[in-house]
Amino acid sequence: MLLLHGVAVCENLTRAQPTEPILTFKLHAARVSSLAFSANGKHLLSAGRDGNIRLWATATGEEVLTIKAKDTWIPSLAINADGTRVAYVQRDTLAICDLASGNVVTSLPVGVERAVTVTFSPDGKYIACGGWHRTIRVWNAENFERTHNLKGHRDRVNRVAFSADGKRLASASCDNSVKVWDLMSGDEVFTLKGHSWYVECVAFSRDGTRLASGSDDFLVKTWDLKTGNNLFSMAGHQDWVTDVVFEPNGRWLATASNDNTVRIWNTMTGREIITLRGHTEPVTSVDVSPDGHQLASGSDDGTVQIWDARRFADQRQR
Repeated sequence: MLLLHGVAVCENLTRAQPTEPILTFKLHAARVSSLAFSANGKHLLSAGRDGNIRLWATATGEEVLTIKAKDTWIPSLAINADGTRVAYVQRDTLAICDLASGNVVTSLPVGVERAVTVTFSPDGKYIACGGWHRTIRVWNAENFERTHNLKGHRDRVNRVAFSADGKRLASASCDNSVKVWDLMSGDEVFTLKGHSWYVECVAFSRDGTRLASGSDDFLVKTWDLKTGNNLFSMAGHQDWVTDVVFEPNGRWLATASNDNTVRIWNTMTGREIITLRGHTEPVTSVDVSPDGHQLASGSDDGTVQIWDARRFADQRQR
């Protein structure tokens, strides 16, 4: 590996092994808590426990912008569809920043209890937030008016995710369940039960037919969204599963875990394709670039790593 401007770069990217990151960079002074690619895949946002949000160029790993938040704990962030704004949560507030200037556009109160997750709808028109207050709040991202208060979970909401068409929202909770909501009516469509401990993360496939969830029971599950049936229960992680994401075509998904690994799974068979062991501490977050070519992972070790996701497809064929 070479060290360029504080960024570790694989010396020959064409010879990089599938289990070797092509970029490793560390500018956060503490754990990386959340990651998000921009819609064009040219930039990656990371939030750290150091209270900083950093915007990176994915081709080089160079830092483009730093936003210094008012607090030292940013559990979640999201970027809107046109890449102009970032939303993040801190304690009882949801803040929205302009990415050109780094200035806060607005701050929305989310209740007296701590918020832990935020996401934009794929078209950028809505923002959803969840946390200790158990209620999922949804706002119009243009005028910031509240559109939904989704109630039903009996414990903290750890993650919220929109479907690609923006018509459904999924939520993962410490009540050991995943719920799927119809945003046209505000009604609950499914309560998906099967995990035996807290559900930490949830993600839709791009075609909206499947959902993936990860839990403190060490399992990753996929679900059929026509029936609500469990398709696969995937075992392999040796600790809590902290994040999950589908690649754009839905052929594989990636999961992050407190066992310091990222694992790649074949969604058609439920089998593990490859284990990535680049981090030295728990992996907190993963995201896939919109073209499916890169996978990013963030960790308690303070690093963000970029992997060549095209190599996973090669492994899938073996």
